[in-house]
Amino acid sequence: MALKQNHLERRNHTYYFRYWIPKSLQPFFKKTHVRYSLNTNDYNIAILLLKQETFKFDTLINDLERLLMEIKNNKLILSDDDIENIVASRIKEIQNKLDDSYFQIKNNQLSVHELDITMLSRSDYEHSDNYGSYEDFKDEQVVSFVKKYITSLKQNKRIPPSVFDFLKRTVKKNAVEPEPNQRPEWLDKLENHLALADDYALNRANAIQTDNRNFYIPAVIERCLSYIEEERTANTVCSPQIKTHWKTLFEKFREYKKNVKGTGDNTLYQDETCLDVVFSLVNKKYVENLTAKDCDTISTKIYYVPRGWKKMSASKHKKLPFSEHKNIIRICSACFIPLI
Repeated sequence: MALKQNHLERRNHTYYFRYWIPKSLQPFFKKTHVRYSLNTNDYNIAILLLKQETFKFDTLINDLERLLMEIKNNKLILSDDDIENIVASRIKEIQNKLDDSYFQIKNNQLSVHELDITMLSRSDYEHSDNYGSYEDFKDEQVVSFVKKYITSLKQNKRIPPSVFDFLKRTVKKNAVEPEPNQRPEWLDKLENHLALADDYALNRANAIQTDNRNFYIPAVIERCLSYIEEERTANTVCSPQIKTHWKTLFEKFREYKKNVKGTGDNTLYQDETCLDVVFSLVNKKYVENLTAKDCDTISTKIYYVPRGWKKMSASKHKKLPFSEHKNIIRICSACFIPLI
C-alpha cells in the first residue's frame, strides 16, 4: 500500500523503503528502483528510518550525478563543470607541492623545473621524452591528467562498485583518447585552462620568493580556488565553544516534565537510563560533540543493547526488545528536539 510519505510503502503490516533511481543512473545500478524492508510495523519508527535512508540515497545520487561524465559513441564528453573540476584538482595538486616546498622556495634552493609545478610549458616539453611536436606533447599531457583525475575519483567510498567499473572502462578503453582526425571540443578548452593553472603556479612560486602577492588571477582559476576553499571549510571540524553535559540538559527536561506534565519519578528514571545508553554507545558526554556519524552509530547499535546492559557480561548480551528501542527513540526526541 502506497502512503503519503515519499519512498514509504506498507505491505502485510510491514513498512518498506522504495527509492526510484533517475533514468540517467539506472544503467549503473542495473535496476529502476531500490526497495527493501524497514523491519518495523510502527509508523513513527518507520518515519525516522525513512529519513535516514532517504538522506543516504539522496547523497549518493548527488555524488553520482556530479561524478558521472557523459559517454557518447565510446568517447568521453566533458561538460564545463567537468572541466572546472579537473582544473580544481590540478590547482589542489599545485598548492600541495608549493606548501611542501615552501621554505626551499623561499630560500631559492629549488628552481621552477625542480619544483615540477607546471605541465604544459615549453620547458616541460624540452625536458620530456616526447619526440613529437609541442602541440602533441600538450595533448598527451592533458589526456594523461584526465585519466589521473578519473582514477582518483575511485577514492569516494560511497560510490557503488558498478561505478568503479564505469571509471575503469573509461580509462582502459581509450574513451579519453582523441581520434586521429577528430579533436574533441573539450580538449582545447581544458588545455587552455590547465595552461592558466601553470601560470598561477609560477606566479604563486614567485610570490613566495618575493613576498609580492599582487598578481592577476583569471576568473576560471578564481572559481576553482573558491571551490577548493569551500571544500576545505566543509571538511574542517570546529571544536564547540560551549559544552553542555547531557545530564545538565536532562535536568531541564526532568523539571519541565515533573512540574508541568506531572510525570512520575519512575518514568523519568527510565528516561535518564535511556539517554545514558545513547551517550555510552558513542563514548561522549557533551551534546555539542555529537556528530552525524555518532547518530549513525547509535541507530545501528541501539537495537542490540540489552536490558540491564551495564551489569551484564558480553557473553550474555541479547537483542534489545522492540518496546525498549521504541522508548529510547521517544525520550531522545522529547528531550533534545525542544531544548536545543
